[in-house]
Amino acid sequence: AMVRVAHREYQRQVKVPTDLVEALERASSKALPVWAEARRTSNFAQFAPLLTEIVRLNREKAQALDSQAHPYDALL
Repeated sequence: AMVRVAHREYQRQVKVPTDLVEALERASSKALPVWAEARRTSNFAQFAPLLTEIVRLNREKAQALDSQAHPYDALL
């Protein structure tokens, strides 16, 4: 069972281009402190552009994982 799970995870990882993974990680890292400040000050507008970028990148990731499935299903 562990080999099957590891193989499935490997197959998912090789489908997503490295530059997309890097962009998603950079965007997430950049967004975290902004989100914390926006939450503290109740200023969603401060965080909205970064969230939009993260959503866009995750949609690209979903497309890379399974172009036929709904993005939600592909990311699950």
